[in-house]
Amino acid sequence: MSFKRSREDLTTSDPEEEPVQSLDELFSRMKTMFEKTNARIENCKSDLQSEFAVLREDMQQFKTECSNNVNKLSADLSKTRDNVSLNYERILVCGKLNDLLLSGVPYQSSENISNYVRSVSLALGYSDQDRPLIYTKRLARLPIADGTAPPLLLQFTFRAARDEFYRRYLSSRNLSLSHLGFSVNKRIYLNENLTELARSIKGSALKMKKDGKLHSVFTKDGFVQVKDRAEDEARPVHSVEQLANKPFP
Repeated sequence: MSFKRSREDLTTSDPEEEPVQSLDELFSRMKTMFEKTNARIENCKSDLQSEFAVLREDMQQFKTECSNNVNKLSADLSKTRDNVSLNYERILVCGKLNDLLLSGVPYQSSENISNYVRSVSLALGYSDQDRPLIYTKRLARLPIADGTAPPLLLQFTFRAARDEFYRRYLSSRNLSLSHLGFSVNKRIYLNENLTELARSIKGSALKMKKDGKLHSVFTKDGFVQVKDRAEDEARPVHSVEQLANKPFP
């Protein structure tokens, strides 16, 4: 094997592969190698920093998208829950749309509820011939203590008859115990038969009205309606939380 080089080999060979002639040349070559190595490291560092920046940006975008999706799902779930609750409440309300409650009539063991209903009907302008068919009972468990006044449930055969009966009452609001044959002239009241939720909302709304935070509170077709000011349109309220968070959507 020959270790001699041709002229062409000497011309194309890497200078760094040439034999070192002195320490200065060795240090120079080492310095050059370190500089090239550092340059490659800096290039890799720059590339890595760019890759990390892109990766960090992608992660941040992914995080933002996930957060937005979670918030949207949460809002959709809350809306769906509210819709389910409202639909369930509507079902309960439908079962009471033919009802009215007569409040303020004291219980007597010898009372004749049918006569009470007849007297109220006559007071509202009905005759015995045209007064509607109404089933009635005390909303209380037996025995009922004398002097207490659990409301009387009035159930109408037809919704239209109930609406007309209630309309006549609202046009005058002039019913008293004297119309029922009592010796006192204390007022009695007709109201819609509300669900438990609606009663809770109405109670909170009436407290707000007393505190001057609402102008008026009433019910329509089983739902609570309120006005913030006299000139405002009435708005339905479907939860106590909605009542507290004014203005309504």
